[in-house]
Amino acid sequence: GLIDFPFRARGGSTVYLCWKLGEPAIRFWHGTDEGFAGRKSLDRLPPDEA
Repeated sequence: GLIDFPFRARGGSTVYLCWKLGEPAIRFWHGTDEGFAGRKSLDRLPPDEA
């Protein structure tokens, strides 16, 4: 299974935190217009907007 959780990222954009069955923790995210193939590491969340 796969679960996406809506999340307001730094800078105010909305993304989905993404967890897949068998992963030890939530460590990935993707944009609202992307799917599983667009998953990125949490350390790559959009930066703060100045």
